[in-house]
Amino acid sequence: MFPWGDAGLDEYAKARVDAPEKVALMKEVVYTFLDQEVQNTRIYESRRVTQPYTDAEWQRIDALGHKVDKAL
Repeated sequence: MFPWGDAGLDEYAKARVDAPEKVALMKEVVYTFLDQEVQNTRIYESRRVTQPYTDAEWQRIDALGHKVDKAL
């Protein structure tokens, strides 16, 4: 059985084209396989918030926060 129903391949192809007389009809089903690979590479990994900061780093972050608050 064909995936498009009980109709034969010729009937299916004729129904799918505007001018079937200009198209050479297929006589067998063609299967195509696609292989895909995706790879991501991180160029630079900056420090995450989940990593512990030193006391000096926290002081700089806090000072920057106060500076932003004043500007707003």
